[in-house]
Amino acid sequence: MAKNECVPVVFRVDRSGPFKDQPIALFPTLTERRGGFVTSYVHNGQHGSADYAGVVATTRRARPAEYADLKRELEQIGYCLKVVKRSPSRGSFRGVGDG
Repeated sequence: MAKNECVPVVFRVDRSGPFKDQPIALFPTLTERRGGFVTSYVHNGQHGSADYAGVVATTRRARPAEYADLKRELEQIGYCLKVVKRSPSRGSFRGVGDG
């Protein structure tokens, strides 16, 4: 990714369970070699791997007030973010480590 190139991010919130109302950031264009897995970020666990379709199925879209702190945290560690509602088209996906 070129310097200052903003990365698409989808913010979701758990509907129930121990992480209810906790936002998660999904980076749909930062894919892993395992199909369907993308880079994710949460306050507690920080960066990780997530099954994009699985997370979307068990969460709801986060409202700006719900993800504001997480967005700020990501920007503080150097991300330029482009908030999107859903994953961009499959043709724009790039694997982690791909040039």
